[in-house]
Amino acid sequence: LVMKAPQPSTAQMFKELPPPVKSTTPASLGPATAVAPGQAVTASPAAPIPRSFSLPAAAELCVDLARILDGRDVPALLERAAKLIDAKGIMIWSADSDGARLRPAMCFGYPEKVMARLRPLQIDADNVTSLAFRSMQPQSLPGATASDPAAIAIPLITSSGCVGVLAAEIRQSRPHPDLLPVARIVAAQFSTLVTPQDG
Repeated sequence: LVMKAPQPSTAQMFKELPPPVKSTTPASLGPATAVAPGQAVTASPAAPIPRSFSLPAAAELCVDLARILDGRDVPALLERAAKLIDAKGIMIWSADSDGARLRPAMCFGYPEKVMARLRPLQIDADNVTSLAFRSMQPQSLPGATASDPAAIAIPLITSSGCVGVLAAEIRQSRPHPDLLPVARIVAAQFSTLVTPQDG
């Protein structure tokens, strides 16, 4: 079952949801990102802002995700995930049953109207979200300037393959080295809540 949070969204964020989402419209994790096919996009090693991630908080979040019974609890868990990785917003993309597109399934941190304008992302598109799905590897995109947020995209992997992507706008312009590992831990739990959508 694909649970959809009643609020949030991302505009041109992940192509309309554009990459490193700009502060005006969340957009850093989508087609609007020029990424060479098959080429991973990673944040440059430029001095990341020191940021410690709470492993106890990550553990508690994963435990609560593992025992979720009601889809209405998902928005609060997405909010906790956003706080954990210091994200402005998080979007969960679910793959179509035919594996050709990614569709927004749930999110936190974006206005409802932004979510309503989002279009599906093509799996073969050149953006960090689609690339994360195709490669089944975490992707990141630094902010265009020191004041712009970075974007990350983590594949949601299950025993049957990749079922979607967790994409987020990170407040810092350069993701901290510990960010992706923590985000992968959280994404592994969210992957159990996502199932392919009918195109």
